[in-house]
Amino acid sequence: MNASNTRLTVPKTRPLVFVGPSIPEEEVRDILPMAEIRGPVQRGDLYTARLLRYSTFIVIDGVFAQSKAISPREVVDVVADGAMFLGSSSMGALRAVDCAPAGAQGIGAVWRMFRRGALSSEDEVAVLFLPERPYPALTVSLVNARFALRGAVRTNAMSSSDAAIVIRAAEDLHYSERTWKKIFQSAQIALPPNLATILSATDVKRADARAALKHASNRITAEPALLQRPRKSRTTFSLLGPGRSHETDPLLGANSSAVAPGFLLWMIASGRAPAPFVKSCLPLIRLNAKVELRTQLDGITWDDIGQDKPGLTAAMGALIIQLEQSQTLHSEKLRHIAVSRAARLHAQLGI
Repeated sequence: MNASNTRLTVPKTRPLVFVGPSIPEEEVRDILPMAEIRGPVQRGDLYTARLLRYSTFIVIDGVFAQSKAISPREVVDVVADGAMFLGSSSMGALRAVDCAPAGAQGIGAVWRMFRRGALSSEDEVAVLFLPERPYPALTVSLVNARFALRGAVRTNAMSSSDAAIVIRAAEDLHYSERTWKKIFQSAQIALPPNLATILSATDVKRADARAALKHASNRITAEPALLQRPRKSRTTFSLLGPGRSHETDPLLGANSSAVAPGFLLWMIASGRAPAPFVKSCLPLIRLNAKVELRTQLDGITWDDIGQDKPGLTAAMGALIIQLEQSQTLHSEKLRHIAVSRAARLHAQLGI
């Protein structure tokens, strides 16, 4: 038998679209009728799909729980294996920026803002939604709030000073609490019905999702082979992944419980903690006069900062949960330790 006759043909698959609160499924089907629609992407979804020979991934939404969020490593692996990754709007935009050097592609205003550094926190796109009915979102994303308020100012629907106050109030709220009503209440500014209608009409994440789907449709029409790209490796991703990359230790070897009091003070003093958290903690803090914050910020004990240890540790626990949900805990811990050690070294050198 001729060897060419035994060559296997790669099966044609449908483009996989991972979508949730950013755009309704009906609109996805209208723009990309051939799509196979899945819920918000979770860790391992791309690996499983690629092993099943899917080769075109349009990622719009994803879960943000730290234990399940899709990792940049997964995106890099499937792109290296021959798949196309197109991200926009929410988690897709974040991972497209993270993995651009590996060949991940992005599209839309949110993706451009993260790529240029105008936005940096995943909290910008996080929203609360029902898993069984993800669209529409139950809260307003911070990035949508920014675009909506900017539009309101441009059309003279509100003043720029009021818009600045409102966006600061939105930043101080946890993403699960960001409704227009709650945001304006926190800003202590009235929200008239006509302004609420104007603000709610702006949805940059949905617009980005539409743009990504249209782009994917055009690409597939021009390059049908995108739907049947062969795998480049014969091994499973579980064999490719472990041992190749390890998460950095954000505490640089320090003990987590030992640095917790200093971390709490760092979050408050640096202005990085949410305003409601600061408000609840400040009455509990009584800093020992002998403590030198500049040189002991990573070595302070609970006794050094107050007598109400249960209250402080409970507040700390609540803060940790918020940082984990927004996936900023790792970076904040690393920043705290790095600043603490640099300050101590500067003091030792007399700088």
